Amino acid sequence: MSLLGQAKDIYKMRAQAKKLQKALSEELIEVEADSGKIVITISADQKIKKLTISPEAMTSADALGANIVKAFNKAIETAQKIAAEKMQSLGGFPGLT
Repeated sequence: MSLLGQAKDIYKMRAQAKKLQKALSEELIEVEADSGKIVITISADQKIKKLTISPEAMTSADALGANIVKAFNKAIETAQKIAAEKMQSLGGFPGLT
């Protein structure tokens, strides 16, 4: 492959990456924990947008911390799945192994 061909491929991959990043930043995921007492809103690019904790969730510091960790982990896992699906729907990034 020529140097010009490689440059075109890199440019195309960069454009795909920017398109993917924009799509991920616009997709919001809402995750609940502790029967809806804790709600986390995260974008698919894994940026926390909002955290809501109801007073009923504050029964103990340990339980509150554990439930927040569960909610964050669930939100991040969901965001990663969405990112993988979006990347696949865009055709992935050819040439990367």
